[in-house]
Amino acid sequence: MKQVKTLQELADTAFAKRAVICPKSYCCSKPIPAGFILNMQGAEILKLLRWGLYVYEPKKKTGKWGSIVHIPITRKKVEQAQKDMNKAMRKFEDNMPTYTLYGSNDGVNWKKFLIQK
Repeated sequence: MKQVKTLQELADTAFAKRAVICPKSYCCSKPIPAGFILNMQGAEILKLLRWGLYVYEPKKKTGKWGSIVHIPITRKKVEQAQKDMNKAMRKFEDNMPTYTLYGSNDGVNWKKFLIQK
């Protein structure tokens, strides 16, 4: 963590919309926006600077099973996935039963007949 040593550094941190922490302070032990600290009284800011004010850096998020891993996808992998998907869809459509509707024009007395392939 980078330590904030001057009021100008605190102002730059506030302009960058970053948070700061002061581990020795009860009120600032958790991340607080640097702009909020700038609105405090000068004596309080001086006390925090002497105790050690640091720019807060959040921990990197990890997935459910650990750190995030980037797997490069090549055109060949994409084409193979598309072929597999098309093959699965054709297999699914071949096994689907076909229904033919017969009935009257009034739309009420329709009958459904199953035609097996």
